This record gives sequence, C-alpha cells and structure tokens, in this order.
Amino acid sequence: VYTAYPPGYGEGTQVAIRASTYINASYKRVLDIMLDDTRSSSYDRNVNVYKQLMVKEEERTFIRHYWFHPVWPTQARDTVMVSTWEEQADGSVVISTLGLPDYIEPSEGTVRAYVCSSSCHMRPGYSPHKCPIPKETWKLDDPKGHTQTEEGNREEGEKDEEWCHVTFCTHVDPGGSVPAFVTNLLGPNNSLKCLLSMKDIVEREEKEKAPLKMGLAGVS
Repeated sequence: VYTAYPPGYGEGTQVAIRASTYINASYKRVLDIMLDDTRSSSYDRNVNVYKQLMVKEEERTFIRHYWFHPVWPTQARDTVMVSTWEEQADGSVVISTLGLPDYIEPSEGTVRAYVCSSSCHMRPGYSPHKCPIPKETWKLDDPKGHTQTEEGNREEGEKDEEWCHVTFCTHVDPGGSVPAFVTNLLGPNNSLKCLLSMKDIVEREEKEKAPLKMGLAGVS
C-alpha cells in the first residue's frame, strides 16, 4: 500500500510513509487508544484540538475535524477525515482513514491538509521472539516447475498473545506551498516518533495494570 500513489499523485510528490514496531501489549489496548480521539495528542504532539462531526459506532464510522499546530515557517493545518475499522480473515485488525477535504470549509487561518490514505494494521500475537511463519511460505518453486517443501527448515512458531505487531502507513498532502521534499524529509521521522510514543504509552499502562491482575487472580 505505501508504495502506491493515490489518484492524482505520482513521481515528484510527497511519498507515503510506513513505520512498524512490536508492542508488548494486547492489540486491544492499541485499538482502544487509536479509536480514542481524546488521546491522540498524547502520542502525536502536532495535534492541537479536534471535533467529532459524526459518530456511528454500530457501523464503525467516525468523521472528525482535526487542527494541528503550525510548524515554522508554515501555517497551521486542519483536516477532515473519516475512519473505520474491521477484523481481517487472518485475525489482524485494520483501521482505515481517508480525507474528506470538501466536507466543511477550512478554518480561518489554516490550510486544509488532505489525508490521501492512512491505516493502522495490528497483528495480534506477533512478537520479536516468536513470529508465526505462514504455512504457504514453507513451499518453494524449483526451476523445473515442481513444488518442494522445506521440511525441517522452518517452524510454524507460536503466537504470544502478550505482544502484537503494529504498522502505520500514511500518505498525507499537507496542502499549501510546502515543497514535497520537505514533507519527504520530515515526515518519516515524525511518523516513527508518533508510533514509538504510542508504544511507550500502551506498554506503560499494561505494566501498571499487571499487579492488579495478579492481585485479582489470587482472590478466591
């Protein structure tokens, strides 16, 4: 996804950005914080304020208006976006976001940024220690067209439900007159900082609740 250009974009424009990390916590904690607008500024320091424009929880549809702090020497940005999420066949969860640039007018004194595409992919059970290897990758095609299995060379591995693997992928047009090379230069670092900040928050909260879990487990 991050290598594809949205319609109207191509070579010479800002690139899509991808950042990934393992998180020592249940994916449900990651999902909770990602769906909670009140917490977005805790891991993304660029967020100023937000307003929910439409929330349909039963349809997993959320439309929000976000305002971001200005980054010198550019103006402040705002964006309107719609998000939804769903569980995939492999058990992973994807939060997908698209911009709605014409949903409402840009705020006075801001430049409208456009979210071409943005997603958060959470894979439950994947850890840096024990990563499941899909069975379909066990087979190799030889030059003669036969299929041979690497028996004994690969193990399926075990899922560790205390871990998850999270990937951010985003392609945002900041609008205005910001050169593409500036976005390409600063964007990847900012995206990774947001992801790692979110990781720190989730893991800290997981550790804080661990003693409580142990205490409850000992009560009969």
